[in-house]
Amino acid sequence: MFGRFLNKTRLALPVSLLFIAGCSLPLPTESTNHTTKLQTRTEWREALKWPKSCDDGVSNLTKYLDDFVGVEVYAWEKGRQLVSVVCETGAYTRGEMLFLETGKATGQFDLLVFPQFKAISDAPRELNLNNSGESDYYQYSRSLLWGNLMVDNISGKITNDAYYRGGGGCGVSTIYSVFNSTPLVTSLKTQQCVDKDIPVSKWKIQPQSEYSTWPVVTN
Repeated sequence: MFGRFLNKTRLALPVSLLFIAGCSLPLPTESTNHTTKLQTRTEWREALKWPKSCDDGVSNLTKYLDDFVGVEVYAWEKGRQLVSVVCETGAYTRGEMLFLETGKATGQFDLLVFPQFKAISDAPRELNLNNSGESDYYQYSRSLLWGNLMVDNISGKITNDAYYRGGGGCGVSTIYSVFNSTPLVTSLKTQQCVDKDIPVSKWKIQPQSEYSTWPVVTN
């Protein structure tokens, strides 16, 4: 996840931006496909056609870095490419959208939509989920993954650790596999916040039989 983003300019930036500003983008090799020629964020936007909200969320970066890209390319199965794009930033986490190539060297990409989970206590008030029953969590689908994203292109797994506080210790950890262009949950762990930080390895494993019963938010 680190050493990811192409930025040549070195400026005095807010602390929350420094970890992104000092990184570089590992571009794919000549043998992959036409995306080797894409260098700027504008070129990537034209190729992937991401929504305007993805640029609005990084205006704090583009204000300081004229050459900010915020894109990483992974080799994926069947000769395809998986592309992650930074769309929002925070002090310790960020929001990313992922695009998967439709076939080997097609240059056409699908925006992936991920099933996601969140504590009801952390839900926006307008969702009115406080009286949703015995469940402590709800589920929804969204293309933006907010948290700490890790892609393992060897195993074909995408992991997102969404922490409820800056230092971690509580939150939701989800591991996905991708079937065609559909992300599927292969592992889900949760941890409510307590006085001390709990490592992800010790978070509660939620079986599908449990999380499938959680309230679904569709808006």
